[in-house]
Amino acid sequence: MATQMASSDNIKHITLEKGTKRTYIRKSNEKITALTDQRIKEEIKEEVNKEPTIRYKNNLRELLGKHDEGTRLIREQEEVEVKQLIGALLPFVAKQMQEVINQPIIERVKYAMVDAVNYTKFECNEGVKRQYKTRKIIDLSLIEEDDLCVIDFEINKKTFK
Repeated sequence: MATQMASSDNIKHITLEKGTKRTYIRKSNEKITALTDQRIKEEIKEEVNKEPTIRYKNNLRELLGKHDEGTRLIREQEEVEVKQLIGALLPFVAKQMQEVINQPIIERVKYAMVDAVNYTKFECNEGVKRQYKTRKIIDLSLIEEDDLCVIDFEINKKTFK
């Protein structure tokens, strides 16, 4: 704040300098000291509150880093064990599959054969009366193998004579 006095008119001029605006009005020295003490305490509280959160965040990052590294090592160990197990079991599985493939088809489908009574087979010949037959059919949903395909052909033997 600057004070200027004009000597000729005995008028006191006060010029206020522009600066930061005050958030409070100073009335006494006691209030000034109380407000400054309060602001200092608030700043200290903010700093004290920030320190544990920063420490907590740093500790959390360290723990997560250790946990990530630990889980990565565990996963790698599990993958190695699974690969070793697959390597040990693969010859036995291949041998079992070869035995199944070498069986005759009748052995492979004998549990899937169902007796069908009054079974009507659709024939290509028009004008031929449909005949009801009793025979065995293969239920493909009962076959345990996925790579087996059964096709039923009925060849008319008269055409080859």
